[in-house]
Amino acid sequence: MPDTLLDEMAIKALVVEERYCRDSGQFQALRGCYHPDASKTFIDITWYQGDIDGFVAESRNMAEQGSSSIHTINPVQITLNGDKAFSVSVGSIISRFSKDETDYDLVSQCRFLSRLERVGDDARRGWKMLSMEVIYVHDAITPAVPEELSEDVYSVIAEGRAPRESYRGLAYVLGEMGYQVKDTLPGTDDQSSVEAVLQRNQSWLYK
Repeated sequence: MPDTLLDEMAIKALVVEERYCRDSGQFQALRGCYHPDASKTFIDITWYQGDIDGFVAESRNMAEQGSSSIHTINPVQITLNGDKAFSVSVGSIISRFSKDETDYDLVSQCRFLSRLERVGDDARRGWKMLSMEVIYVHDAITPAVPEELSEDVYSVIAEGRAPRESYRGLAYVLGEMGYQVKDTLPGTDDQSSVEAVLQRNQSWLYK
C-alpha cells in the first residue's frame, strides 16, 4: 500500500479519535492526539482560543460541571506535504440543554480544520495534531420532545415506564410497540453504568 494512502488513513483515524476522546472524557488520550509541544498548538473555536493544554483543562472543567456534547466528524480531504498535513472534515456538534423546564437539542453543522505534523513514528505513523479551527455552517434548536407528544411522553416518564433520561425517547417508542425496556442499560445519565460496560470490554480485550 502506498505510504501516502497509509498516512491519509492514519490522519483520518486520528482526527476522529480526537473528537471521540473529548466527548467521552478521555482527556489524557485527547492530549495525546496533539503535538507534545503545546507551544506549537492552537485551538480557535466558539468558547476557547489557546493551546492544547488549556483546551484539555477547560474541557475537563466543562465535563465536571455537567456540560457535554457529541461530535460527528467525517474527514473528507487530507493534503500532504512531507511531514506536514492539513485535514478538512465535515460534521456536527450536538448538545442538549434545558430552559424553563423544557429540554432542547442544539445541532450545529460545521467544517473542522486541522494542521498536523509528523513526530516520530508511533501507531498513527507519527502524526500529531497542531490545531483545531471550525467553519460554522448553520445551526438549529429544536425541542427534545415535540409539543404534540409532550403530554403523552411525560406521562409515560412519570409512570416510570421511561425513567432514564439518556434513552427515554427510545423507551417511549418501543414501549408503545409493546416492548419492555429495562432501566439498567448503559447511559451517560448513570456514569457508573458507562464505566462498568467499558471496563468489562477492556478486561476481555487484555485477558
